[in-house]
Amino acid sequence: PELLCAFSRAWAAGLGRQRGALWGAMHYAVLQDVVARDEAARRVYETCAAAASPFVAPASVEDRLAAAAADVAWGLENWPLDPVKWGVDQTARGDVELDRVAGRFGEAQLMSVLPPNERSALRWNANPFAAAEGPS
Repeated sequence: PELLCAFSRAWAAGLGRQRGALWGAMHYAVLQDVVARDEAARRVYETCAAAASPFVAPASVEDRLAAAAADVAWGLENWPLDPVKWGVDQTARGDVELDRVAGRFGEAQLMSVLPPNERSALRWNANPFAAAEGPS
C-alpha cells in the first residue's frame, strides 16, 4: 500500500502533467494490473490521490486509464528522433502561457507542457515545462 500511495501522490502532484511516455506507461501498468483488479488497491489509490490534490475532483480509474493510454501515445508520437540539443526559446511565442512561478533553478517555465518535438532534446529528469533550453 505504501508504494501504491507514493506513486498515486507523485502522479497527482505533477508527474501526470508531464505527459511522458515512460511515466505514462508505468502509470497505465499500475492502474491496469493492480488498481483495476483489486478493490482494496483501488480504495488506497483513490484515497491517496484525493489527499495529494484535494482541490481537484478525482477522476475514475477508468478515466485515468484512458488518459494514461492517451499520454503514452502522445509522448511516443511526438518524441523527437534527433539527439542534438538545439537551443529553444519559447518565451516569445503567443500560443503559450508563462508560469508566474519560476522553475527549481529560477528559470522561466510554461503553464503546460509542449509536445517533445517542440522542445529541445530532453533528459528524463529535466524540466519539461522550461521556457528556454539548450545553447543559445
